Amino acid sequence: ASVIYTAEHFSSSAAALGYTLPATVDRVSGVRYWQIDRTVVANFTSATITLYYGIGTSDGVNDPPNLTVVKNIGVGTTWFDIGGTGTASGSGSITSLPFSSFSRFSLGDRNGGSNPLPVELVGFTGHFDGQFVILNWKTASELKNDYFLIQRSRDGAEFVDIKKVNGAGTKQSETFYQETDGQPLEGLAYYRLKQVDIMGKSAYSRIIAIDSKLLARFTVVLYPNPTPGNGININLKGFDQEEEIMISVMDVFGRRVFEKIARMGASGELMSALLFPDKISAGVYLVVVNSKNGSSTTKIIVR
Repeated sequence: ASVIYTAEHFSSSAAALGYTLPATVDRVSGVRYWQIDRTVVANFTSATITLYYGIGTSDGVNDPPNLTVVKNIGVGTTWFDIGGTGTASGSGSITSLPFSSFSRFSLGDRNGGSNPLPVELVGFTGHFDGQFVILNWKTASELKNDYFLIQRSRDGAEFVDIKKVNGAGTKQSETFYQETDGQPLEGLAYYRLKQVDIMGKSAYSRIIAIDSKLLARFTVVLYPNPTPGNGININLKGFDQEEEIMISVMDVFGRRVFEKIARMGASGELMSALLFPDKISAGVYLVVVNSKNGSSTTKIIVR
């Protein structure tokens, strides 16, 4: 008798389904699973399945001998280990042992294996609340996740680290994170996450753009710009009387090349020459002025 097969691939976390793991498996894929169904015709005895991984994607397979195939049965919420061995690290395939029903299938890592079957980041969003940038993200599962680095950029190309957030280690359930950028850049800025595991391997989130329309109370004027590398003049207005501020000069990699604490005058203004103790090499730099009421970043060019 004729049989109809239906196959569907989900670019979603198998771990997020919340199914019970078999005793032989310590984690399942955080990025994909398959649903394969067969019409009920009484001529079926057994089948095997071959799953392909890492073809233009990152399935996190780096220990193919400890890779396996898992499936559930019917509408059940338990994974069963149906065996197999990966053919290669990175990209390859795995063929299961025989099974007797069709359902959901995914990749699994055997106990003691080191296939990360990656940390799945299922959401990364942010917004400006009028004073701070609030960043939220969620993972469906994590494997040996050491920490996240929140990175920020003015142009969406060059990013600097602004905060380190500890990960959940290994966890087969959802984890929610919320962090604050307490000194956002004025105007449009870009954010991304760098996820680092305990082995030092890293991956990046998508980039999001957030417009922080600060109600600027102060102005920062730098001149001349472009400037020689031995210093620059700065004119600050609109600060609180006698307020202390931090002036930093950073390169595009986020490294501080100059730092100074200055005090505003009785009128909340300052006009001063910033003389660098060591001549700065030619390039693009950011002058960051931090006060208790916010921060301002201005680009300068050193020739």
